[in-house]
Amino acid sequence: MSDNTENTIRIVNGYEIKPFANLFRANLRGANLEGANLEGANLRNAVLSRANLEGANLEGAHLEGANLEGANLRGNDLSGANLQGNDLSSANLQGTDLYVADLYGANLQGANLQGANLEGADLRGTDLQGANLQGANIEGTNLEGAYLQGAYGITAIYIPGTSRWFYAVLSAPPLRVVHLFSEGLACPLALFEEAANQDNPHPFAYRAAAAFIRAIWDV
Repeated sequence: MSDNTENTIRIVNGYEIKPFANLFRANLRGANLEGANLEGANLRNAVLSRANLEGANLEGAHLEGANLEGANLRGNDLSGANLQGNDLSSANLQGTDLYVADLYGANLQGANLQGANLEGADLRGTDLQGANLQGANIEGTNLEGAYLQGAYGITAIYIPGTSRWFYAVLSAPPLRVVHLFSEGLACPLALFEEAANQDNPHPFAYRAAAAFIRAIWDV
């Protein structure tokens, strides 16, 4: 919990903003909730689009079905949160802790996830088109079926003869390849290159892809 989190009750759009508040389907579009204490609050199906939640305490809050389009959640602790299917398009999630969060099927199109902790998170089927993932921690992240077209910090590599796209995740500048993955399987570059030396139908394609990455980003 942040030391700057407010413990006083606020009235926003006619709703009491306090720990364990019942804000089911509340309309808090564009509300300034910076530093608010919403621990354990019921925010199911609430409209929080364009709301400022930076520094808010959302520990144990229920966010299922909440509309968080364009919301500012920068640096918040959302570890373990259930955000399955939520609209987080264009949301600011820079530096946000999403450790083992459930984001299955969520809309993260155009979201800023720079430096976010996505370790162990479930991002299967998420829409990450145009999202900024530069420097994000995707250790153990499940990206199976995710839409990654135009995502910043991820470079798509098509390997001829395999009918498969591989994605390279880059670190913050100076750019370096942190992970390579395909069909939701994340692995370090060393493991990717190791696979190229094993018995597989397209070893030269694997080697070529690894060589391409090494040449472009000097890794």
